[in-house]
Amino acid sequence: MRIVLLANGLRPAALGFPNFPGVPVGIINWNDRHTELPAWKYALQTWTARLRRKPYTSVRQLCQDHRLDYVKIPLNNPQQLKHVLHDWRGDLVITPGCPIVPMQAHSDVRHGGINLHPSLLPAYRGGNPFF
Repeated sequence: MRIVLLANGLRPAALGFPNFPGVPVGIINWNDRHTELPAWKYALQTWTARLRRKPYTSVRQLCQDHRLDYVKIPLNNPQQLKHVLHDWRGDLVITPGCPIVPMQAHSDVRHGGINLHPSLLPAYRGGNPFF
């Protein structure tokens, strides 16, 4: 089974994604940030991550190290998301803590999607259930 992760940052699910059962295909970074970090911020982030002994500083670096596909798509473009999922031929989409994914975006995915929501529902719903 070909699995695609739809993430909006470097979270525990993204860090464990290369070891998922099946065939991890790639990670789609789906968020509102339109630009990459400036070089000085990226260097500072890399340096502090190494001091903390964290292996990766970005989703892109995680994908490069594990030879996974990577693409960044803005939230306001579900049509591009649909095209990427079609091109990658994913059988299952996993979304850990992402914004709501329109049904049209993953309607062609063979086994659909699984949304991981790390809180007790319905009492603690929303974008940041630990706040």
